[in-house]
Amino acid sequence: MHGLGDMVMFAPTFNKLPDINNSVDIIVFENNSIKPLKASKKINKIYYCNSSYFRLILNLFKLLFNNYHLLLFSNNSSPLKSLIISIILNANKKILLSEKKIFFKLKNVRIIRVSKFLHKIDRNLLLLDEKKRSRLDLNLYFEKNKSNIKINKSKVNIGIHPGSNLKNGDKRWDAIKFKQIINYLIAKNCKIFIFIGQYEKEILDKFKFKSNNVKLIINKDLNYVAEILKKMNLLLSNETGLAHVSSFLNVKTLVIINKLYDFHKTKISIPINNTFFQKKTDDNSDVRKIIKFIEKNLNL
Repeated sequence: MHGLGDMVMFAPTFNKLPDINNSVDIIVFENNSIKPLKASKKINKIYYCNSSYFRLILNLFKLLFNNYHLLLFSNNSSPLKSLIISIILNANKKILLSEKKIFFKLKNVRIIRVSKFLHKIDRNLLLLDEKKRSRLDLNLYFEKNKSNIKINKSKVNIGIHPGSNLKNGDKRWDAIKFKQIINYLIAKNCKIFIFIGQYEKEILDKFKFKSNNVKLIINKDLNYVAEILKKMNLLLSNETGLAHVSSFLNVKTLVIINKLYDFHKTKISIPINNTFFQKKTDDNSDVRKIIKFIEKNLNL
């Protein structure tokens, strides 16, 4: 597994695995991304790589003598690396995904060819022969974590996520435009929660406001953040992991698509539930459209 959004998009496939306690081992490349599934009773052991291929190799050595019924490589696994790993690890069935045709076959390895336009959720479901996206189980498994932040339900509570991990491409909408939206919400007496994570601390100075209605949530544990997200009337976010979490939590989510080049790559990884979209524009029309959306959907 790679980033947070990729883990969330794997959740419907994870939820279709047999509901047997302590039956699933997971290798996770980015440690924090396991949080949406970590509290599931199905998980036996998690092998953390801390974004290091050296640690990945060490974890594979630990698994050499395990015998699995099923070995799955999620969408973001490289087909070539998956093939190599499938040779090393023992399992009755081994299944991986590939956009390109792979002509040679290995024992017990099934390679599923996927279209480059197929959404990542649907790709992962193919690992279990689920060919139609119907009645998706969107459950996530966060550890219970009460936040010390009081949410005033009499106010309109809006979450803002202005950052993203730049390693995954520039998904960030213009900070100046985010500030225009936030100032509009302050004037409307909304309660605003700005989420700043470990990959976006450098933008912190751009999102400090004097209003008491603005609360900064800085580098908090994802369990803590999820408890706050559940209580939002809306999350306004870039196309990134936190938007996937709010989407699966059935929180109304407005995603700003900043990464417009190679748009088919963005389209296969956008949130799918209770989500609305706005593409960035070079002028201020995207800001005006977002304000109209907020006015209409939140009765401001």
